[in-house]
Amino acid sequence: MGSDLTKSVVRGGAWIGTSQIFHQVLRFVAMTILARLLFPDDFGVIAMATVITSAGLNLGNMGFNQALIQRKEVTPGHFSTTFWTALAIGIILCVITVAISPLVAIFFNNALVGPILAVLSLTFIIDSLGSVHVAILTKKLEFSKLAIARIGGGIVYLTIAAITALTGFGVWSIVIAELSSVAATVVLLWVVSRWHPSFVYSIQCLKDLWKFGLNLTGARLVASLHMRLDYLIIGRFLTPASAGFYYLAYRTIGMPRERLEAMVTSVTFPAFSIIQDENEQLRRGFLKSVALVSIIVFPLYAGLAIIAPELVKLFFGDKWIMSITPIQVLCIWACVRNLTAPNDPVFMSKGRADIALKTIIIDLIILVPCLLIAVTQGITGVAIAMSSVAGIMWVVRQAITNRLIGLKIRDYIVTMRPAVFGTIVMSTFLFTFRYVATRLLTMPDVALLISCVLLAVSVYFITLKALKTQVLDEIVSLIIDMVRSYARAIIIKIPMHTKKNPRIVD
Repeated sequence: MGSDLTKSVVRGGAWIGTSQIFHQVLRFVAMTILARLLFPDDFGVIAMATVITSAGLNLGNMGFNQALIQRKEVTPGHFSTTFWTALAIGIILCVITVAISPLVAIFFNNALVGPILAVLSLTFIIDSLGSVHVAILTKKLEFSKLAIARIGGGIVYLTIAAITALTGFGVWSIVIAELSSVAATVVLLWVVSRWHPSFVYSIQCLKDLWKFGLNLTGARLVASLHMRLDYLIIGRFLTPASAGFYYLAYRTIGMPRERLEAMVTSVTFPAFSIIQDENEQLRRGFLKSVALVSIIVFPLYAGLAIIAPELVKLFFGDKWIMSITPIQVLCIWACVRNLTAPNDPVFMSKGRADIALKTIIIDLIILVPCLLIAVTQGITGVAIAMSSVAGIMWVVRQAITNRLIGLKIRDYIVTMRPAVFGTIVMSTFLFTFRYVATRLLTMPDVALLISCVLLAVSVYFITLKALKTQVLDEIVSLIIDMVRSYARAIIIKIPMHTKKNPRIVD
């Protein structure tokens, strides 16, 4: 990618990354509070309901938003047509979900799932009101404005979740917090984007976006089923408590995975779309994305797997210890999923959303029988099946990507080498320290957890600096430049009050 585009992408990544970190922290604090006040059965009911809501949110506006980003020439009519289409689809999905909610409750043999699902279906309508605003800001690479909206939504979620849980709303605390968060995010998107739809609806504009959007929607719909298939099978064949333990494990690992994946997709897709016809630049951009992702996810999930026992006991309490082993296994799944995050933007930028659809269908065909067998071994067996199939599909998707942009597998492997070596060194130190601390010392969990995090970060950073990792230096340099530029802009806007010279009167 060109120098200016690279800087825009990394600066955008820094903004998205910052917002995702804040959002992640806010959600984690909220989940900690809820885990202390609620029970595994409550989380299990939410897990069952999200099987449907996740599919509906992915169906959303039929992928037209991504078509808006990918398409080089768009008119105001395209944006307004997409807005009204998304709203109509949101209303239809809400009505359908309310109608089928009793059947879903029967399927899971849990009466509470029905009313919770019916209320959560309102997110389809609310979310549709801000979807085009996200597309507009993403297309313009205005990620700082997206960050404001997402952080605001996270603050609302934490506040509402804490208040409702403490005042005895039980499982409904999660429902109310989710609806409030989505609504707050939409309001902020309208404020920061300054775009509003006109009363224009063009069938031609719809046709322009239809083919790309339909393929992508199919991929997303199958992907949402794929991502909630484990909940579906656990909810159907195991107890609500088991579903709750798995839900906590999945969310603990899934929150950073989703944030990282969103960050990569949000930044790389519009950038790759700009250079979609230039394979050499695409290869460079893709490898930079892989280098960045690997440097983050390898140590993150290795570290999480090692400190999972202390993390669960300290933040969620002893009643959640059944979630520890699934967390450790799902770290492998999350790492692989994040590593494949740059693949979809390549497919979409090339106008090949059909590849994403075909690969996810293959993934689903493999996963279904594996999960049906694995569920007999409980939630840990399900986690192992998820991680194994993810590894297989990583190889398949990367082989397709390599062929699509003419990338050599050797270059792909070499790109990840610093992250792999740094993670091995870090994990060795961290595992040894934790082993000694838990067996020879009497450190409280909080002190052990803080010590492990500080040790891991220090060892990993020193190792990467010793290896003279170029991507690390580039990221640090560009983030410093970004902070300086925005700090300078803020300082300029601050009114400077200087003391006026006294007026001399004769």
